[in-house]
Amino acid sequence: RDQKVIVNSEKVRLLLSSADTYSKEVAAIASQFDDSSMSGLNKFIDMYDKVFIAYNDAISQVRQDIAHEKEGDPAMLHLLVNCLKYQLYEHTLRRNKILTQVHTIRFENRETKQKKEQGKQTT
Repeated sequence: RDQKVIVNSEKVRLLLSSADTYSKEVAAIASQFDDSSMSGLNKFIDMYDKVFIAYNDAISQVRQDIAHEKEGDPAMLHLLVNCLKYQLYEHTLRRNKILTQVHTIRFENRETKQKKEQGKQTT
């Protein structure tokens, strides 16, 4: 985690920059969630899709670089793949945690609303 990995490929650097930008947008969208609005959730999911695509493309590019590596030790490239996978998995877990929280809140709100309606009907 504390080790720095040098990214020589310009394509990978651009993909990582895109992923970072999308991650910041995801954080901004996540902080503005409205329980009643599906549009916020859809924007959130769309932006996370862009993050995942950028990381997957970066991983693919580094794997291509490994396959075409003729000289030198590809150990740093393998380390870079592992770092990218770690970031991808971390984002996946974060997204799933937020989605679980959102759906739990919505389910609880729906349950509360149904109980109120049943209470009105019995009186």
